[in-house]
Amino acid sequence: MTQNDTGKPLPTRQERAALLVATDDLPDEQIAASIGIGRKTLARWKLRADFHGRVEAHRAALAGAVTEAGLAVKVNRIRQLDRRWRKLRALIDERAADPTMQHVPGGKTGLLVRQVKVIGTGRNAQRVEEYVVDVGTLRELRAIEQQAAQECGQWCEKRESVAAVDLGADAEDWRDRLRAKLDRIMQAERAAAQRAAEGATADD
Repeated sequence: MTQNDTGKPLPTRQERAALLVATDDLPDEQIAASIGIGRKTLARWKLRADFHGRVEAHRAALAGAVTEAGLAVKVNRIRQLDRRWRKLRALIDERAADPTMQHVPGGKTGLLVRQVKVIGTGRNAQRVEEYVVDVGTLRELRAIEQQAAQECGQWCEKRESVAAVDLGADAEDWRDRLRAKLDRIMQAERAAAQRAAEGATADD
């Protein structure tokens, strides 16, 4: 064991050879030729503890750089997901605070959007407003949350061992349950408004 086996830098040519061996991109013949030595000389260097120590030091540094780069990319992806999620949440919150939505059943949730339909044709045509659940925004929120959980290693895929999962049916069932929940909210708000009106009439 020589004095350089702890990983201290070697003479320039040997240090370059150690780096090329660590990167493992070239065969030994090309490494030797690139630094002006023979194949047998490189083989002797590779048997030395000090040279081996420098190869391992370079490998560790390269692995650390790759890991840091990978983490940086992942962190950036998570930040981008967080920005998108916050923008969608802000959209929902702003809709919930919209004065025109305060008296619409379910409007205070921020999950409804106004649509205008034209019923009839010609002079009999009528414009009718209706409020529907913004399923697209909810779907995007759920997709962002799932991707963020996967990036953080917190997502576990559910495995079906008996039968294949019908994703279309699952999605439709999820929408139906959401609509039912909003319907209950709307009914509760209508009932509260009716009680308030009845109370005002009784006071008169």
